[in-house]
Amino acid sequence: MRFLLLILFLYSTLGFTAQPNSTFSRNLNSIEEQLYSLPIKAQARLIEMEEVDLKEKQPIPLLVRYFTLRASAALQLNEAEQAIKAAKKGLSI
Repeated sequence: MRFLLLILFLYSTLGFTAQPNSTFSRNLNSIEEQLYSLPIKAQARLIEMEEVDLKEKQPIPLLVRYFTLRASAALQLNEAEQAIKAAKKGLSI
């Protein structure tokens, strides 16, 4: 599982500068900052983004970052099944 997350993370860093000015990208940056200090709040924001921002077409690197963050937040909250689900979805992009 950690290997899977490492692959997602490395792939997402390649596109880290893909669209630095987009709202979606700024939201991801903010969530990354919160992730380790406030995993519940980060997960709530990710779910909110899924309901709104993922309905619009987003660049693949940003989508991979999104699902990497979803998996990381779920792992920190001991939700292994949700983490696996998010990681698999990120890999299927």
